[in-house]
Amino acid sequence: MVGRSYLGVFAVQVFVTAWIIETTKAGIPQLYFTTEPLSKRAPAGESIELQCSAKGEDPIGIAWRRGQEPVHNLDGRIAVLSNGSLWMQLSEDFKDDPYQCCATNAYGTLCSRTAMVVVSAPLSNLHVLPQYIEAVVNGSARLRCDYSAHLLYHPVRWKKDGENLAESPRYTLLNEGVLQIYPVLRQDAGDYQCITGYQAQSQTWSNSSQVVVIEHCVNTSAGCGEDLIVAGPKGIQLNRPERVVLECLAAGNWVNITWSWTGGKQLPSGRHGLLGHGNLELTDLSPRDSGVYTCTATHTKSGNTTVARARLEITDYYPPIFTIQPTSNIIRDFGTARLHCEAIGNPEPEVSWFLNGNPVHSPSQVANNDLVIWNVEMNDQGIYQCFVSNTAGQAHSSALLLVDVPENPPEPPYNLTALALNSNTVLIQWDAIGVSLFVLQYYLEPDGEEIQLVLSDQKEPFAYAVRNLHPYTNYTFYMRSITHAASRFSDHVVVQTAEGVPDVAPVFSLASSSANTIDVYWDRLIDKTVTKGQVAHYRICYQENGKQDYTCREVSGTNSYFKIQGLKVATIYDVHMAAATKEGFGPESEQQAIRTTNIGNCSVPLKYPLDIPKVLNDTKLVVTWSEPIVQNDIPVDGFRLQLSGVMEDGIKLEHNIFEYVFTDLLPGSVHTFELKAFNDCGLGTASMQTITMPSTTDGGEQTRPPPQNVEAFALSSTSIQVNWDSILETQFQYEVDYRPTSDSHHDTGMKVSSTSGTVVLTKLKPFTIYTLRVRVNQTGVRGQYCDEVYCRTMEDVPSAPVNFSAKPLDAHTVSVAWRPPLNPNGVIKAYTIVYVPDTQQQDREEPQWNKTQKRGSELSSTVKNLTSNTQYYFFLRACTSVGEGPPSNVLRVRTPRESDFMVQPDTGDQVKDMEKGLFIAIILGSICILFCTLIAAIRYKRYQFTREEQLARTWNGDHNGRVPMSRLAQGNRVEIELNAMSPMLARESIRQFGPPNTEVRCESPLLGIRRRPVSDSVIEDDFPSSHTHQVEVTPHCTSEVPQEDPMRQYSHTLPSRPDCGASVPLRHKYPTCSASLPESGSEDGADTSSRWTPLRESTSGDSGLIGDLEFPIEDTSPDFIEKVLREYHLGIHPV
Repeated sequence: MVGRSYLGVFAVQVFVTAWIIETTKAGIPQLYFTTEPLSKRAPAGESIELQCSAKGEDPIGIAWRRGQEPVHNLDGRIAVLSNGSLWMQLSEDFKDDPYQCCATNAYGTLCSRTAMVVVSAPLSNLHVLPQYIEAVVNGSARLRCDYSAHLLYHPVRWKKDGENLAESPRYTLLNEGVLQIYPVLRQDAGDYQCITGYQAQSQTWSNSSQVVVIEHCVNTSAGCGEDLIVAGPKGIQLNRPERVVLECLAAGNWVNITWSWTGGKQLPSGRHGLLGHGNLELTDLSPRDSGVYTCTATHTKSGNTTVARARLEITDYYPPIFTIQPTSNIIRDFGTARLHCEAIGNPEPEVSWFLNGNPVHSPSQVANNDLVIWNVEMNDQGIYQCFVSNTAGQAHSSALLLVDVPENPPEPPYNLTALALNSNTVLIQWDAIGVSLFVLQYYLEPDGEEIQLVLSDQKEPFAYAVRNLHPYTNYTFYMRSITHAASRFSDHVVVQTAEGVPDVAPVFSLASSSANTIDVYWDRLIDKTVTKGQVAHYRICYQENGKQDYTCREVSGTNSYFKIQGLKVATIYDVHMAAATKEGFGPESEQQAIRTTNIGNCSVPLKYPLDIPKVLNDTKLVVTWSEPIVQNDIPVDGFRLQLSGVMEDGIKLEHNIFEYVFTDLLPGSVHTFELKAFNDCGLGTASMQTITMPSTTDGGEQTRPPPQNVEAFALSSTSIQVNWDSILETQFQYEVDYRPTSDSHHDTGMKVSSTSGTVVLTKLKPFTIYTLRVRVNQTGVRGQYCDEVYCRTMEDVPSAPVNFSAKPLDAHTVSVAWRPPLNPNGVIKAYTIVYVPDTQQQDREEPQWNKTQKRGSELSSTVKNLTSNTQYYFFLRACTSVGEGPPSNVLRVRTPRESDFMVQPDTGDQVKDMEKGLFIAIILGSICILFCTLIAAIRYKRYQFTREEQLARTWNGDHNGRVPMSRLAQGNRVEIELNAMSPMLARESIRQFGPPNTEVRCESPLLGIRRRPVSDSVIEDDFPSSHTHQVEVTPHCTSEVPQEDPMRQYSHTLPSRPDCGASVPLRHKYPTCSASLPESGSEDGADTSSRWTPLRESTSGDSGLIGDLEFPIEDTSPDFIEKVLREYHLGIHPV
């Protein structure tokens, strides 16, 4: 038997050694850091030291990494000091890489959090903007020190005419290197310079910017234009800053500045003020202060106003904090280790696992951020670290995993080979010595989900066919041998499954660019899950409409265009396509019809594909297009571009124009663009795109259209990948809102953000349908949600069944009952009841587990043929199509002694007594029949003699030729009595004894159904139902094995006719959930001899059963029963 998860041949040993693990867990030595390195920034030429120290079991070695590469002493510029610290002499060629300290002792390697080293190079090309400015008296002037580095590390100072700028309330310095002068006076004229740097030798001076002060307005540069605001606020996103300044500089003292918040709300009370003239200063900020801030400038004389807005986004990010940390443990070889790790933070932390400082790559080992290690071996021993990180910081926690390896493990399988039989089957062959139990593991390259199969009772030559694989895919296979312990892993082999034929046909479109041609365009098939391999050819078939004969052409799989030539003018043609791998063609597409043009040899232009329109703002966008995908020499005179709702007649553009800008569109409006190239022959094939314009909310936010082509598919039982296409011209942040469909009463669900067109949702519930939607969501922009998309996660193994109970019914029978798992994680296919006597533990024998399986709809069972006065261990597992889940609680049940339990009267003795009575009744009945027959014969003889005598008398003239009617009547009466006697005797001979609904009736001899034992050879890789009966009937002679019917609940074995060979089993096929070991007894008992099966009612109450044949309860007359039995060749055994 084969199962996807290993039940545990050594589970009894786990029970025995559990207390050992608990007592040794606390004594595992630890390795930990006392000092970890911190990020540093310094200018080139300086030296820094990153400190690191660790404690634990000596000796401890310290090493450093830069990224994933080890750090070595380098020409006196980098050195690892004796105390473990890293010393570096910085230079301009140093890269901003993360550095990490790693400590190693006998138990493994532990690595610290990363520290960034940033080298601040001297600033160059520093200059002041603008370089010349005219400012009017009582107006304002604004100078900005332009540089590329961050201001935090490059403080800025200002000089005027070579002297340090004197302090004055008219000068306002902002963090961005901005100098505001308000109001401007005559003495402010001069040359201004900005200076930045750390020390005198590393300071950088800018060029000079000249400020000229005039008395009256001459041009707009002096602040005399219509703009009342010289510089407005900019959008900012910060994480709980102590202070924020939003700039708003008025044109002069004839302008008043006021501020308001989102929706006209009042500014935060007691935490705001004005800096300089008009700049808004906010302090002690929190996320509730986020919103759109509006600066309104009002002319004191004319009353004209100018408004400038900016969105302030205050986040409440904090570094990760562990809620569950991994714990050290000792795991037996070939066991399963689980390391739990959970953390909270904002944004949600990402979890990654490391073993001895190296990343754990296999995604199949990580489930809900927990690390699951199947089939633990020595290579898995070491120090595991859980790293959690987000934009606010990082943290890590470690645990030590030790592997308990038993003595004298078996040798691993050798000469392992893998052969692809077809597109979804691989044949595995191997050699081994003295082993019959193996574990086969494989995964999809490079890092797909790992699958495990348990192969028991294997015999030489060893071989196994792995089915249901993906076509044209690389898989890695390896094995282990199992005896009293597990062997090392065998060599790994990689094999690629063969190609299949595609499942789908290409999607194509048609166009007729000339009178004798049809242009065929299609999207190339590249998804291997539907192509089943590499597409080698496309086939295009066409025929004149109404004709029967097709003409087909094949092109390379790299093509996406084909021109059908030599066609009739103005004629309708039907076209269809198919794709092929080297294994053959897939299905044909649906037919499409097109009429060729009637313009002679003149050719219209081909299709010029429209690009996705680029949205510039809520009223403006640009449309672009490109050359046809097929090179051609068809002339193009120009283009006609139509916009629905705006330019229905279209606009004509020159042939060399490939872009057009639309303005003054309505925010939130939906438009469809259509582009056609034209020449003297007419218009070519149209290319179309649809776009929704963004709109602006009352709060100043812009809205964006929903993303296009949103699709979702399940990656595993806990993850879904969501993909979408953006129709925006820049990279935006997208928000994916998702929730279980069962939580539809909630307006919103969980959210995750992404700046790309894809995101993977994790930590989902298995076998659950999720509702997903996507939109643009970032500072100042709020998009519309797309239509809801639904996706169900894959099945997973269920949780353990609950309320598992067991109690003895008699000395040899135990009744068990349970409730379904709290988390079924799929459709429960079956339950596996596992039990073993305690005598095997006492004798130190390898446990021979007895197993029986019940259908997933059943919640109770009985286990028979147990040994009296014996303690048994029982546990239960539930099974989905993925495999078996964890076991339930283990129960200990002792069967009673024979003498301590009242044994019920043996029904078999009653049957024997009843059979004796029937035998006596039959004998008496037969004697009565013989006696009656003798009497009838005597009377008949007398009648014959009397009749002859009467006839003689008649011929002799007696009675005047009349026959006495009394004799005839008497003779006729004898015949009537005999005819009436036979059915009476027949009914008497088959009457049933005992009243209905008694124990006698339960073993009624009415029907004799011969039952055969179920042999191992018939079981193959399925398990029988606990109610399965083997009923012999005569089938039609055939050499074919009947197909298995998944809807049948009962199975019957059809015995062969003399010329038909072996019997053919027809069985209900359950999913194989685990390896089934030999059963010590079935639920029905071990007795496989012939027994009587009564006519009985089914559990549904609306049908009856004869043996295992089901029929309506209303058709239970004796004639009907006899008819059914004869039709099924079951036979009647009358007494």
